[in-house]
Amino acid sequence: MVAATMEDTSTQSSNRQDHSQGLWHPRYDVLAVFTIAFGILGTFISTLGVWEPWEVDSVVIAEHMRSTGRWLEVVIGGANVSTQEPLAELPFGWWPIAISTALFGSTELGLRLPSILLSLVCIIGLFIVARRTFGRRTAWFAMLIALSMPLFTFQSRFVLGAGITMLFASLGALGFLASLAQMNTRWSLLAAGIGTIGAGLSGGVPGLAIPATVGAVCILSQGSSSKRPLLLLTIGLSLGVVVVGWWRAWVYAPDSTTMESMFLWADSLTGS
Repeated sequence: MVAATMEDTSTQSSNRQDHSQGLWHPRYDVLAVFTIAFGILGTFISTLGVWEPWEVDSVVIAEHMRSTGRWLEVVIGGANVSTQEPLAELPFGWWPIAISTALFGSTELGLRLPSILLSLVCIIGLFIVARRTFGRRTAWFAMLIALSMPLFTFQSRFVLGAGITMLFASLGALGFLASLAQMNTRWSLLAAGIGTIGAGLSGGVPGLAIPATVGAVCILSQGSSSKRPLLLLTIGLSLGVVVVGWWRAWVYAPDSTTMESMFLWADSLTGS
């Protein structure tokens, strides 16, 4: 008991020191994180140029969805019907780009804004969860390490590969972890649900597996906690939405599409 008391006292003292150090009060941490992350991810957002063919194809797909109203079809080749080619891809990953380009035009800003916004949300979520769980200093290290990783910053600034899926999966996983950190349950599970649905709809089974696995681990670790039914409900509703989305996408997929190519390893734009 004495040892436990000494450990609690040491932890409280460490937490006080953790919150007392720094250039600003902890209440301004989130604003500082946003400023630093936006400075790194948003620098020259509209001056880089759309130079990658994959990005050009993404713009074409988004424009086709908007102009035809066929939001469940993934078609490249432009407006000429003779050059159009349908792809065995889940269409939902292009929806944020289609909405963004509808608002800001088929520009670099319209193309890159969804990924940058999602990455900012993920970075802020990572910092908040890490600070609540491990302390302020560790949270700053975690945030700075994430921003210094080329894969994260590259996928956040360019529309390449499964960047949208990875960011949604990160958001879902962070949402479930936030529920373990005794944070606001409503916002934590909302982030978990949005991230899980987004990852599943845009990335198929591999995208869904990441947040769903984290959610399952959180459920098992809760024991008889009152949060367990809410976690089960979140995963259940998310899976239901994803399955319905998969079914509708399958209906509009090309006739030669196989389930494996659609939901496990969809034909990438590099193969088109």
